[in-house]
Amino acid sequence: MSNLRLLIINKTDTSGLLDDPNQPRHLDVPNQLKHLSWDSYPLKCLSSISQPMELVHLELRLSRLEYLWEGVMLSSKLKIIDLSSSFDLIRTPDFSGVPILEKLDLSYCAGLVEIHPSIGQLSKLRYLHLEFRTSLTDLPSMSAEMQSLTVLNLEECSRISSFPKFTGIMKSLSELKFGGTAIKKIPPSSIECLTALTLLSLRYCEDLECLPSNILNLKSPEKLDLYYCSKLKSLPRLPSTVRVIDARQCDSLKWSLAQLKLSKCSQPFSQWYQLDERYIPVEFKILFHLLQVISLSLSLSLLNNNN
Repeated sequence: MSNLRLLIINKTDTSGLLDDPNQPRHLDVPNQLKHLSWDSYPLKCLSSISQPMELVHLELRLSRLEYLWEGVMLSSKLKIIDLSSSFDLIRTPDFSGVPILEKLDLSYCAGLVEIHPSIGQLSKLRYLHLEFRTSLTDLPSMSAEMQSLTVLNLEECSRISSFPKFTGIMKSLSELKFGGTAIKKIPPSSIECLTALTLLSLRYCEDLECLPSNILNLKSPEKLDLYYCSKLKSLPRLPSTVRVIDARQCDSLKWSLAQLKLSKCSQPFSQWYQLDERYIPVEFKILFHLLQVISLSLSLSLLNNNN
């Protein structure tokens, strides 16, 4: 099958394969194959690969993989690896042989306990999905070499108790989703590295007690999701770019006049309440903007009375 370039296998009944002791543990992938997509891949790994591969797209969702390959797979064209919902996966491979990888999806890999540190060398990686990994307790450092990383999703990694460690400016990281973890605080040194951040989701971080004051120095944050951060007691001053704060079920949170002094009360009313104007009648749009004006007037009045 040396001429095979595309292999797509939909979910099939593989119970016979799994029960047969004579079945091989791995699949011999043709070197010239460019696209491999196999839902519920039944074997433990891919073949041990010593020659360069032509793979561009590798998708093995719902697989029985325990590991992807032994050693370093050399595939200078590989852009996508999707192993989502591979519940038996226990470790990731060495990524040093896939230098232009753009998307890595390891979401719902509940048994995964280790991520190879070579992930920090992936300068082309844009999307890293690690959500719902209940066995993961630690993360490798996210280095400045990951200059293309745009989305980092770590939601519901419930055993992680430390915020990601960034070793340099993450100039492209705009979405960081870290909800459902066990963190208690966010180091100011990590916030300093997130210069391009627009969305920070910390929903269901029930042990989180505070946010660092230097969050004010971020250039372009737009949304802060704090839903059900039940131990969060206060908010620092926030940048004027923030449009939405979801602070529902933050039962310990105490609001103060400091929140009204953001950029001399120039914050719009929509910062405190989510609104998508595409889906509401014109009359409510008008009412909403009137409330914005009232909110601004009350804030100015409070400031004047305190000066």
